[in-house]
Amino acid sequence: METSSEIMDAIRSLANNADDVFNIWGAPSEQQHLTIWEIVTKNGLIDAREFVWGTAGDQWADSILVKQPGEAIMSTVNEIGIIEIKEFLAANHKKGGDHFTDSMLSAWAADAEDQMHQGNPPTIEIRSFDSVSGAAVEYTISDAGVDKQ
Repeated sequence: METSSEIMDAIRSLANNADDVFNIWGAPSEQQHLTIWEIVTKNGLIDAREFVWGTAGDQWADSILVKQPGEAIMSTVNEIGIIEIKEFLAANHKKGGDHFTDSMLSAWAADAEDQMHQGNPPTIEIRSFDSVSGAAVEYTISDAGVDKQ
């Protein structure tokens, strides 16, 4: 299915260059997905199913839990969650906790947010070849580490 021009225009408005367009189209962050929804639907005034996005078709916005038009429910990892991630990485990642910058920790938090966006617990995973134990290691951020909006 061809992506609606309105969605492509919204993606282009968020992108800095052609690579960004490709990356956002293929795997938008939770915030980018919500922003695209806001732009395309005019904050819920237009039904999202009037537009299509790649293989998701007209169900591209179904993973954004909408209570009422323009009012989305989103969960984000807060500072407590970032501390939990850093402690988990320090104990389980070959590179240790000091290796990870704030922006890298934010990327790990975004992974957990993507999991929540898909209806799963806020979980992150260290791949086997990056873990101290040599086995994949998973961590679920506590309720205290997540803000629900």
